[in-house]
Amino acid sequence: IRKKYTYMTPIKRKQDYEQIISKISYNAIAQSKGLKIEYNSPVKVSYNYKENNFAISEDDFFYFIEKSCDFRYELNEEVSERKYPYESLENKKIIENIVIEIPLGYKVVLMPENLDIDNEFFALKRNIEIENNNIIINAEIEQKPFITDVKGYESLYNTIMQLLHIKNNLYLFKKK
Repeated sequence: IRKKYTYMTPIKRKQDYEQIISKISYNAIAQSKGLKIEYNSPVKVSYNYKENNFAISEDDFFYFIEKSCDFRYELNEEVSERKYPYESLENKKIIENIVIEIPLGYKVVLMPENLDIDNEFFALKRNIEIENNNIIINAEIEQKPFITDVKGYESLYNTIMQLLHIKNNLYLFKKK
């Protein structure tokens, strides 16, 4: 990543920033003028965005699914179909600080639990709290490089599928 951003022209950086924002959601709007890049060790890339109209409303309720547990592993094979070892050379840490404003007249009925997982594949800490009419999500994901056999792939696959389950990502609100 250091090499990528060191030799990147300002136009390419802007395009890279726009690409990162577009991967978050088609509704995401950049709030910062570009990527803030610190070339210390490790390289730190920061950006801000805003996302409107990402919730679904029904009667007195509305909900949305937030994916701070969305890992970038390409687990495109069911466990029963996997015949070879799986490798991931990812060695990075992602820190997410997300603030979601609770609309006036609504209260939080359901939100995911905090998470603290550390295994041979990754470490994930996610803390969710309500403060000053905001939901504050602080997540830290550390992806570790590894090579694992088919049994290890099964463990990774099942763990990721559990993290992606709706109970770990759903926020439900109700009119007061």
